[in-house]
Amino acid sequence: MLVSPAILGAVMRVPAFGAGCSVPVETARYVPRLDRVSSVDDVLLNATGADHVAVTSGVLLPSHRE
Repeated sequence: MLVSPAILGAVMRVPAFGAGCSVPVETARYVPRLDRVSSVDDVLLNATGADHVAVTSGVLLPSHRE
């Protein structure tokens, strides 16, 4: 198997964490109405980017746990 089950479980939680970190930033941009653009696309792309980093680090970096 290319990715261990422990890494796979962690990787599946990462997009939720990425989106959870992005939502307050987008909310802070939307609430004051200072002509800033807030978009759901930003949240989705941040979550996807976090997932790509997690997968890459899980595959490329060896695990030191045994």
